[in-house]
Amino acid sequence: MFVAQIIDGFDKDALKKEWFTLDFALQKKISLTKLRFNVIWKQILQSQHPKNIDKYSNLTILLNAVRLFPNSNADAERMFSFLTDLKTKNATNYR
Repeated sequence: MFVAQIIDGFDKDALKKEWFTLDFALQKKISLTKLRFNVIWKQILQSQHPKNIDKYSNLTILLNAVRLFPNSNADAERMFSFLTDLKTKNATNYR
């Protein structure tokens, strides 16, 4: 719910309902914990209702929104470093 509140625009009641309907047998839960994050959610979200309708449509939307976030700030740091180097080289060339 924290992520849904930060991003906003989500039906929080529907998200909560879907979250609590994630009903897996203990053995399935144990096997899921041994997988990578993306693989776990891929298996969970592939669950379908009998009429081929997404079972967890709100969780799917939230997960896709979360996956858009950068994993780190390394790209921004590289860009600042590049711009600093570029600025320093240009300043040196004009002397």
